[in-house]
Amino acid sequence: MRINFENSATWYICGIHHIFSVIVLLLITSSVSGNSFLPSSRLSASGQYQVSLTSMRKEASIGDFHEWLLVIKEKNTGAAVQAERIEFSAAMPAHAHGLPSKPAFSHYDPSLGHIIKGVKFNMAGLWKLKVNFLVTQSGMTRADSAEVMVAIGSRVNSRNDETNSISWSRAERATLNSLALPVKNNAIDPTSSVASNKLASLWGRSLFFDAELSRTRSVSCSTCHQPDRYFTDGLAVAMGQQQLTRNTPTLVGSRYQTWFYWDGRRDSLWSQALVPMEAAAEMNNSRTRIVQLVKQKYKREYEALYGDFPALPDSQTDATPLGNDAQKRNWEQLDRVLRNNVNRVFSNTGKALAAYESLLLPAPGKFDLFVNLLNDDKQELAQDVFTLSEQKGLKLFISNRTQCLNCHNTPFLTNGGFHNIGTLKNRQGEIDYGRVFGMNTVLIEEFNCRSAYNDQAEPDCPHLDYLNPDGHDGKSYGAFKVPTLRGLDKSGPYMHDGRFATLEAVVDFYTSDEFPVTGPQSELPSIADFTATEKQQLTDFLKTLGSKLQTNPIWLRNPQ
Repeated sequence: MRINFENSATWYICGIHHIFSVIVLLLITSSVSGNSFLPSSRLSASGQYQVSLTSMRKEASIGDFHEWLLVIKEKNTGAAVQAERIEFSAAMPAHAHGLPSKPAFSHYDPSLGHIIKGVKFNMAGLWKLKVNFLVTQSGMTRADSAEVMVAIGSRVNSRNDETNSISWSRAERATLNSLALPVKNNAIDPTSSVASNKLASLWGRSLFFDAELSRTRSVSCSTCHQPDRYFTDGLAVAMGQQQLTRNTPTLVGSRYQTWFYWDGRRDSLWSQALVPMEAAAEMNNSRTRIVQLVKQKYKREYEALYGDFPALPDSQTDATPLGNDAQKRNWEQLDRVLRNNVNRVFSNTGKALAAYESLLLPAPGKFDLFVNLLNDDKQELAQDVFTLSEQKGLKLFISNRTQCLNCHNTPFLTNGGFHNIGTLKNRQGEIDYGRVFGMNTVLIEEFNCRSAYNDQAEPDCPHLDYLNPDGHDGKSYGAFKVPTLRGLDKSGPYMHDGRFATLEAVVDFYTSDEFPVTGPQSELPSIADFTATEKQQLTDFLKTLGSKLQTNPIWLRNPQ
């Protein structure tokens, strides 16, 4: 029998059982650094079971998947009990925000307990964890629940007074260190066998600057992703063969992302690279024309990486499942083997592009130097690097008052998630559904992590396996991906539709007395009590984040 845990009325399961709710509040100070994972053991709602919910990792960085252990024991005997069904959820009480993932009960280990996988936090702060479970004993099924409060990540309470000398507490320094470059891991895409292959990067660079990938031979990847603009284009919305509806995001640091496009409709850098080539408003080409171009122009580069070309359709064939009616008919007329061969060459081409794009990394800048000087206890030198206004802006940025860190964390100053800030309608008043569209698209996309074009022997796709279809408690309607704050001085205009030309306008948006919400269920806190001085301080800090690249300049030039 299926039990609906959302029903708060009496359940009838082999008899009548009254269901109680329990809240076990484990209050943890919000000023500590790191992740506060402490075991909690309390009586269940019914009072019959002792319930323990514990993280299986001592620390877990925001944005990682990790596991939790649920142990249920009889109150009187201490005997371990195996639950029949478990539901795990979490939410931020102060932020009305759920998990970006949908955790699932994995298995029961008699020596440990119930293993829950797919837990992923993308915001620092206080989270309420809730577990519902069913236990059958003596022929009767009982439902119970428990809730636990736990602090995730570093949170600080920064003051912003008018003194001319600013000190930084240990908690604040820990927070700053979590935001500073360099990044400690390499983030190599396991779905591509050439992700870190230099030959693939060299070929990918040629492809990146090659306008022949477009039908009119006039648009290349570098048209919208210009190296001297931090791999953006300086336009409010992108312009390919036609004008698009969204702003061009930077490619710098993209190898560390999980989701691509403002709505997250692709789940790898290489699958994203395929889309513009066939999009009518961008390059307006077809995959059969692309693979024929690769065979004619880049045969040596391709075969050095992937071996001999497979059989392909006639060179005059113009076919794709995503094009106009004629192109779709041509695609359907190809036999399955030819279609698979085309897709294989096409996806491999995207992987070469991704191998190049993965080299585009931010270099430490003024902010990172400031943090390093603080780490070395060189306070006076640090004061020389950052002006008083910039330091006060940084204090505001990491404070609970602004809650900037909820979304802009990690060294890339993004949690990689999707959030609703009330911008459902674009500047023309048209609705852009954002993550709702992207979430449904990525699950059925033919080149996603679960596809045959994933180079892993056994596809490992936790981001899809535990994808939360409810999208942060329904807030994915009008939600867009959090952009990196690195390179802000070159990556404007800002927001998914380029609605703001300056950083000053962005700060005004977040601190306005009349917040211009154009969509439902905005997640933003109210910070309308900002003074003009504080707005300027925050803006001054944002301008310190820099736009220098760690990448060797030779990779930034067209090799032709």
